[in-house]
Amino acid sequence: MTTAAEQDAAMKATAAAFNKGGETTGSPEENAAREAAAKLEEASGSKTHEGTTEIRADTAEEAAALEAKKAEEDAKAAEEAAKKEEEAKTPEQKAEEAAAQEAVRKQIAEETDAAGWMETDNASLQASLNLMKAAGLSPSEAGEFFNEALDTGDLGKVDQDALTARVGKDNAALILSGVTKYSTDQSAEVLAKVNAIQETVGGKDNWAEMVKWSKSAARADETVKAELTELQTMMNGSEMQGKLAAKRMMEMYNGDKKNSTLRTPAAKASAPTPTMSAAPTPSVDPISAQQYVEKINALTSRGGQRQAEMAALSKARAAGRAAGI
Repeated sequence: MTTAAEQDAAMKATAAAFNKGGETTGSPEENAAREAAAKLEEASGSKTHEGTTEIRADTAEEAAALEAKKAEEDAKAAEEAAKKEEEAKTPEQKAEEAAAQEAVRKQIAEETDAAGWMETDNASLQASLNLMKAAGLSPSEAGEFFNEALDTGDLGKVDQDALTARVGKDNAALILSGVTKYSTDQSAEVLAKVNAIQETVGGKDNWAEMVKWSKSAARADETVKAELTELQTMMNGSEMQGKLAAKRMMEMYNGDKKNSTLRTPAAKASAPTPTMSAAPTPSVDPISAQQYVEKINALTSRGGQRQAEMAALSKARAAGRAAGI
């Protein structure tokens, strides 16, 4: 004798399968109920005959979208927290921070000027350096104009108006021409390595922030300086070494409590890689929604007492959904 609970479970399974099939016959009320049940099943899975819910796992695209949304929310929260922290600072605190930054800038300038003008084998860059020197720039001033642009490969970061005001229009044009040619002369291998390093940390802007931080961090801590020097050596090696070094440098940057956390874009879902091996044989044969309804009805019409067979059909239908049928 079939119990009321067993009959109820069988009816739920039949209704879920029928809804999944997408049929829209019946009254408007019945169709609306089917549509609502189908949407619920699509979102969270249907009830099995054992009373458990078949939870549908997120697709790769859904998982990537969720990750991107979370990263965006985290970045927004971090930005808002930093803004509030900045707004909460007193004028005295802001003045103290500005003084500390100026002190670091002066220290860098003094060390750069003490080291003197660099020498390079690249004729275009050396010509620009000679013009800067002749125009009265100091090595530290030249660095302020061009270091960030050369570090990131983005010549748009050069303040051309300020350079023109400092050395004159003709000198500025010649200097920029030499630096631009030097950048263009770099081999495709070097450019590919720079791009790979920047992509690893989330782009040019993130990389520029990291480079700026590394210069002051190296002067403040000998241990940090030693590790950054080692990472620089790695970046001059293979592309893979450069990526690993960039990731480590980003960890160091994010580990400094004075910095806002930098993030990389959420990874896009990758398509599965085809293989020559055959797909594993499923433990059950997948069936369609229509087949499932027919078989369930056949069992129910004979009294619905074959719970083991109904459970097997539920598993077969789950396999059918996974196979897209």
